[in-house]
Amino acid sequence: MENHKLILFTVSLFFYFASYSQIDFNKYSITVVGQDEGLSQGSNYFRHEDSRGFMWITSADAINRYDGSHVKVYNLNKYFKNCPNLQQGYGFAEDAESNIYIGSERGLYIYNHNTDKFTLQKVFKAPDEITMPFAFKNNKVWCFNRYYQLATYDVKTKQTVLEANVKLDTIKSIHVYQDNINVFYFRLPTMDNKGIIWLAGKNKIAKYEIVTKTVTYPVFTDASQTIEQIYTTNFDTVNNILNIGCEKGLLQYHANTNTSIIITHIENIKLGDVYSLANTNNTIAFNSTAGICIGDNNFNKHQWLKLKGNLSIKQFINYSFDKLGRLWTTDDGKGQKIFSFREKLFHKIPDDNETYSFIKYNGVGSIAEAPNRDIIFGVGWALNKTDNTLYANKIGIENFFTNYTGITDKQNKGIWYLATISANEIQLVFVDCLNKRKIYTINEVTTGTLQDFAPLKNGQFLLSTSNGLYWFTPQNKILTIANKKSSAFKINTLSKNRLAISYLNGSIQLFSHTNNTITFIREILPGVQSFYLQENTLTKQYWAGTNKGIYLLDENFNKVKHFDANNGLAGTYIYGLLLDDDGNAWASHQHGMSSINATTQQIINYDKSDGIQEWDYNNRAFLKASDGTLYFGGVNGVNYFKPPLKRKSYYKPEIYIDEILVNSKTFLPDTSADLINTLNLDYNQNNLSFSLFVEDLENASTQKIIYRIKGVNHPWNYLPNKSIINFSSLAPGNYTLELGILDKFDSKQIVQKVIEINIASPIYGKVWFWLLLGILTSAIFFWLINKRKINSQRRIFKQQLALEQQRNKITADLHDDIGASLSSLQVNSAVANQLMDKDLVRAKAIVQKLEIQSGKIAEQIGDFIWSMKPGKDAFISMSARVKNFANEILGATDVNYEVHVDTYFDTEITDATLRKNIVLITKEAINNAAKYSQGNNIFINFINEKTLLVITVQDDGIGFNKENTSGNGIGNMQKRASECNGTFTITSNNVGTTVKLVLPIVP
Repeated sequence: MENHKLILFTVSLFFYFASYSQIDFNKYSITVVGQDEGLSQGSNYFRHEDSRGFMWITSADAINRYDGSHVKVYNLNKYFKNCPNLQQGYGFAEDAESNIYIGSERGLYIYNHNTDKFTLQKVFKAPDEITMPFAFKNNKVWCFNRYYQLATYDVKTKQTVLEANVKLDTIKSIHVYQDNINVFYFRLPTMDNKGIIWLAGKNKIAKYEIVTKTVTYPVFTDASQTIEQIYTTNFDTVNNILNIGCEKGLLQYHANTNTSIIITHIENIKLGDVYSLANTNNTIAFNSTAGICIGDNNFNKHQWLKLKGNLSIKQFINYSFDKLGRLWTTDDGKGQKIFSFREKLFHKIPDDNETYSFIKYNGVGSIAEAPNRDIIFGVGWALNKTDNTLYANKIGIENFFTNYTGITDKQNKGIWYLATISANEIQLVFVDCLNKRKIYTINEVTTGTLQDFAPLKNGQFLLSTSNGLYWFTPQNKILTIANKKSSAFKINTLSKNRLAISYLNGSIQLFSHTNNTITFIREILPGVQSFYLQENTLTKQYWAGTNKGIYLLDENFNKVKHFDANNGLAGTYIYGLLLDDDGNAWASHQHGMSSINATTQQIINYDKSDGIQEWDYNNRAFLKASDGTLYFGGVNGVNYFKPPLKRKSYYKPEIYIDEILVNSKTFLPDTSADLINTLNLDYNQNNLSFSLFVEDLENASTQKIIYRIKGVNHPWNYLPNKSIINFSSLAPGNYTLELGILDKFDSKQIVQKVIEINIASPIYGKVWFWLLLGILTSAIFFWLINKRKINSQRRIFKQQLALEQQRNKITADLHDDIGASLSSLQVNSAVANQLMDKDLVRAKAIVQKLEIQSGKIAEQIGDFIWSMKPGKDAFISMSARVKNFANEILGATDVNYEVHVDTYFDTEITDATLRKNIVLITKEAINNAAKYSQGNNIFINFINEKTLLVITVQDDGIGFNKENTSGNGIGNMQKRASECNGTFTITSNNVGTTVKLVLPIVP
């Protein structure tokens, strides 16, 4: 299969060069690759076109790789593995694996295209390690140095061998400024087909035979003159000729016949010194004192290349041809200048090497066809259709070159020229097929500015002006108003005696005409500023050029399709519109030129790389000639071509991946990104960037990149050449990224690379993870249920235990407090009953005592019942309870009191014993303060201090001596505080007493 491809490539190459050998050296264009195009420096001397279609260029500061539209500069440390960066390079070679070898002062730099990295190999020994490679043969890279030592580097064994010492004058220095005669970059050795190396010294040639390892110094005895200074050599492997540039001209040694000749003159032009040489396929180019010349080997067909501007021919050095046949030259300090001898898609007048100042600087505003089929541009220049040469079109009219517009008149076989002479004078000139002219000057007219002129098939002439439409009658030189609508612009003639008149301030008006009469029919594309209307009589369709693009209309002028920027039309302000012989539309506009296929409706946009005269064109400057050739005039000349257009390409455009970034870091940094076809990534490596360009040394600037994630309903995305594709936050999964190019001539998406992107799921995205998680969750769930059940049982047990303890406490409280009081009440009742008959006064006193005791018992029972209710369900909260009994005790006194109870006491204290003890301690303290303090103010505070509950009853009375107290009040309060695990303190002095109860908060 590979051999089959090689055969096809060889055959295509043969036919390409066969056609190349027939090219006209007189037609050439010049392009530049300089710092504006990305070259690291303007000073560079060596270049090499590799097998993959890149042009490598050395500069003083870095190595550069040119892909046809952009330059990659290798000046970053990441491109150099365990070696210093390569700056100035000296010479190139390439092995069978497409690895590149570049010479330097340090040794031999090796570029591995699989890694996109450079390494350094020492070839010659110190102190002078300068190495200059020039050929590759039998797995060996051949190098030399300024001492003319020959050495090889074996790419398989990695061994270096000193092969020979050639006795030629040492090159003083590799720096140009130290020796302007024996310049190193002219003296690279050359190898012929038989493995013979030819080396040039100052005034003699050395010949080294690889097989015999012998060095000889041939003398070219057949040369008519002795060689005193040799500048350069180049071996023509096709014709087996050694070309030698010297001070006398060009010396050619024919190895087949062992004869030599020296060429000192070409057509009486003395060559002088010949500095640089290049050859390819029977074509040779050289730079000499006389200039740059290119031609066949015998110079029977040749051309002296001319350069625009004040460029010195001597500045151009180091010539070589690329595989396309273009001549590359080093314009010292300015980069590379490339001479191309291939015809571009569009013929251009003037071409890159012509200087017709009228066309160049004034543009072309009108185009007409003469009866002899020559093409008239404006009125100053004409194109001879026999040999496609320009000639001056002079017909003897003053100011003719600037004021007149030419109009083709096929009915009368001539050309009309018309001009506005002054505000009230116009002039029409008719030139017939015999070049005889008739001048029609019309005075005292108010037509305004002339716009267009239409010779009609019925012999009538219609004139459009800024003031309307006029009939013109040549016999009596008069104008007759045809229609008064102002701003008439272009007269578009249609079938069936119809006219489509465009206006500068509105849409096209459709008229019929007969016998000096025009009749309005309808408006076309209402509301759209339209200029031109072209009719396809076969399909009964119309094409309209407007300021909003191009409209395709049916036979009733209804819109079929609109072409503008939204569907790919490069320019939308249409300056010219024509239909070719196949009915396809061609339009000039403000951004070049475009074509629309009438069948497929495919749009092709053309730019400067295709040969357009300039981005901008001129209104009404277009013509379809009798032979089907289309002409469009613009601000910088004229383009002409005969459809269909098909671009011939030698290079196959290839999509190239320059870098892949994953989360802003280079993916596989030791592998060339272009060789990566699979990305296996972790789930968090989901931000990707692909730096891409299209590699094509000939047409890279016109190529577009296409890409898509393969899948259903995933459309193609289009990018300009050299772009970056970004994917952010890609979800885990498998993706197929398709990359390719768009062929604008076939409108085909050509897929060239497929990259598989596999982003792993995180651990939580694995099936086993969810199974394990399910098992673990289930286990935890059942454990929690079981724990909850145990806790519930434990809680019930605790509640039952607490309830039992509460019962015991209630029993004790009832027995101790209420029981004792009831017993006392019973005893006193019996005593009162006994005294009722004996001592009524004492009996009455005991009854009063019974009344007090029963009130206290009722109060104790109320406190007891209140304390048994939960805090949240109590009818009266603790704060209300405290305020109530404070009011009962202090309300009838003159004492001022304040009560503050934190809400925590109302909602969170639910224990009955704690509630009862808090209330009873507080009540006792308030009662004591009311009875004994003699104070004016009492402050009652219940405060929550996060981990403690603090209850204080404070007065500003006279205080008391705790040691002189009697009764059980304080003792009962201390006892109740102990039951609650609290701390009870009394502080008293002559300014007041503070009773303080501190209780811990139990979680």
